[in-house]
Formats: sequence, C-alpha cells, structure tokens
Amino acid sequence: MNIQKKTKFGITRLLAVAGVLLGSVFSCVTNYRTISTIKPDGSIFREIYARGDSAFLSGDPSKNPYLFQLDSGWQISVLNTDNSVGQDYNVKIGKLFHSPEEISRNLQFDEDYRPIVAPAETLQKHFRWFYTYYSYKAVYANIADKIPVSINDYLNVPEQKLWFQGDFSAYPDMNGMELKDEMDDIEKRFGKWHARNVYENRFKAILDFEKLSGGRYLSQMKEMEDTLFTVLFKDYDFIENIPETATLYNCLDKQLNTNYFYNTFKANRSVIDSLTMEKEKYLENMENKLFGNEIAYELLMPGKLLSANAPVHCQDTLIWKINAFRYLSDDYVLTAESRTANAWAFAVTFVLIALSIYYWIRSRNVKIPVFYPQPPKGGF
Repeated sequence: MNIQKKTKFGITRLLAVAGVLLGSVFSCVTNYRTISTIKPDGSIFREIYARGDSAFLSGDPSKNPYLFQLDSGWQISVLNTDNSVGQDYNVKIGKLFHSPEEISRNLQFDEDYRPIVAPAETLQKHFRWFYTYYSYKAVYANIADKIPVSINDYLNVPEQKLWFQGDFSAYPDMNGMELKDEMDDIEKRFGKWHARNVYENRFKAILDFEKLSGGRYLSQMKEMEDTLFTVLFKDYDFIENIPETATLYNCLDKQLNTNYFYNTFKANRSVIDSLTMEKEKYLENMENKLFGNEIAYELLMPGKLLSANAPVHCQDTLIWKINAFRYLSDDYVLTAESRTANAWAFAVTFVLIALSIYYWIRSRNVKIPVFYPQPPKGGF
C-alpha cells in the first residue's frame, strides 16, 4: 500500500465518522463493557469485560487486552462465551474501590489513553435523616485541542452537541423535515472540517519540504493556503475523493502558473511522502488509541433512582455509549442521582414521637378514660 492510500484510509476513518450516521465507516473498534456498582457506603465495584487472546487467557500478562496495567488487586475471570454476556467478551476483571475518585489515581496507563480511561469521577453523599442522597458524575474531558483545525470554525456549540452527542435540546421546535435539513447542513460543514484537517497536514508537509529545498515559493505558498483549500475542496465529498499530495502540487502549479511544484514532487516523492507521514502520525496515533476504543458503560446506583442523563435505562441499570466522538469538541458528562431510605431513622422518629405524646399526656395530668363494656339488658 503506498503512502497516499494508507494515509487517506487512516485519516478518513479518524475524521469521517460521526456517530450513528457514519458508524459503518469505522470498522476497527475495540469494544469493552464496564459495569460500575455503587454501594451504600460510597464504595464502587467495577467490572470490565473485554476480548482477550489465547495467550492472555493462559496467563500471559504481556497480552493484556485492557487499556491499563492490571495489578494484583484485579480479579480476573475467564468467561464461557456461551453465557449471557455474548460472544463479544471472553474475560472479565473486577475490583472494589473505596470511592470513584480512587479509580483514576490507582490506574497505570499510557497517557494518550487518559481521555477514555480516566474520566473525572465523583460521588457526593448527603445525609438527610430519613434519606441518604447520592450524586454520581463522570466527566470525559474534550480532546478538541488534539485536532489541528478547531471544529469551532465550522460548527457552533449546539450543532456540535447535536452531531457528536445526540443532544437535541437546542432544537425543540423543529419537526422531522426541518431537523433533516439542519442535519444535512451540519454534515456538509463537518465534511469541510474533516477536509481541512487532511489538507493542513499535507500542505504543511509541502511547506516543510519547500523550506528544505531553498524556499523559492515559500512566501507565496503561505499567502495562498486558504485560497488553495477553497479551490481544491469546492465540491468536496468528505467520505471520498480526498486529494492526494500530488494533486496539491498540481494545483500549486496552476495557481502560480509554473511547473515547478509537480517536477519537484516527481523528483523527491519519497522524501515528500516521508514528511507527509510524519505529519500525520499524530492523528493516526490518536485514531488508534482514542477513536479505536468504545465502551458500553453501565451504572447501578444505590437505592431508588431519582434522575440521570443516560440515554438508556434498563430496569435499575443506566447505560451510556462512550467513544471519542462523544467528547471530541466538548466534555461528555454522565450524571445520576439516587436515594436510600434510612430505616433506622424512621424507627427512631416513631419512637420519639410516641415518647413525646406519652410525656405530654403525663405532664398535663390527663386521665385517659377507660371504657368498660356494659352488660346487656336483662343481665347475663
């Protein structure tokens, strides 16, 4: 596979997928299932399901399928793939933590995995005599700063929340036809953003090579960077037809009325390809580490559930889908609230009320009348 095709495929998978609409494009995703059970004392038991290879199942820790290192505290269980979990997972790990906050502090992982492995988790516990209230929150921090070109230049915040997180709150009055028009427009601008990121990497590679070769046209190239993008991507389809590096050189020749760039490209193709790959390594690394992993996150709260922003409720289980698109441009926040009844508080309150009534009667010297049954007329 030549470098242009390889790069095109990699970056397309990274940026051309947007939630459900383009989910089929992203084919190389590793799936996990995480179940967090919060106990009444504030501790949390976490289970994570994965698919391990035969070496890991045989006890080789170097083949760990998880995104963090496993210490001795994790209980590892090999699953029967015929069980209710399904065929996707064949291994499960579990560990009890004193609090959600403790989890990220105790995990060891590649820092590139932090956005998906270590969200900022908190649990607040409030005692209110009859009830104890629990508020859980997990924040997956946005990774917008890791993308060369900001999505903010193409989509506003409500549009980003709609496109990446499925948040329709900014569009309450739209019917289906109006919403479809809005989505079509967002999709086009998302495509332009995707195209600009691909273009930025390739154009910067050309600039770097021009610097190395003397910089004859360097100033003109910098001035026409935006113009060149507009020319190349005027009728751009963001799933296909991504211009190759050679196309950029041809376009530069046309804009500057020369054949310098294409001749330069033909004579130095291997060097230019190497520079292009170097520029795109960062995005491909992020694709593999962030966009290449997806979590089905399940949460069980203690007591009665009061509220949650989970899109799926299955009896007492809250379910979120976690992937990098959810927190690409903004924080993706999971929230849930519940309460447990303090049975002892009800019992104590009842006893106190009963004693209060009793002592009040005694302090008032109130005689409690005693009623005796009257014999029937005529005697017994």
